[in-house]
Amino acid sequence: MMSEKKISESDIQAISDVLGDTDEGLTEAEIAEVLDVCRIKNDLTEGTKQQRLSEALSGQQLRDGHRKAILAVIRVAINPERYAGDNEKFERRRVRLNEALALSGLQVQQDGLLIASPGVSIGRGIGSEGLIMALWRGHVPLAKTRLQQ
Repeated sequence: MMSEKKISESDIQAISDVLGDTDEGLTEAEIAEVLDVCRIKNDLTEGTKQQRLSEALSGQQLRDGHRKAILAVIRVAINPERYAGDNEKFERRRVRLNEALALSGLQVQQDGLLIASPGVSIGRGIGSEGLIMALWRGHVPLAKTRLQQ
């Protein structure tokens, strides 16, 4: 039986850092709404927005055994309709999310669609180790990774 794809804890934290960023991230109310829409338990009251979001996403992935709820959160949070009239905000958040998603082999396109990064097979749930192997095998252009920064 093939194991379900998961997102690493460090990548969940990176996603949470973007979505919960104090200046550029979602507000408390927006985070609560996104988690509610995605049916993710949101009962933490201690810590920063990023910490609470990370805990909620990690906990849901642990309960489910797969990353689907995290992907749903990303899709809802980056839905272009949410940014009507503020394309610059959408683009800044999209670029930052793509940096956070690079090691998971995912990216958000300009139309808001969440896809597998071109040239990366994520069938095995690529994480840091998988990215290093993909780089070594020449499957991922180095310019598309966080390793260069």
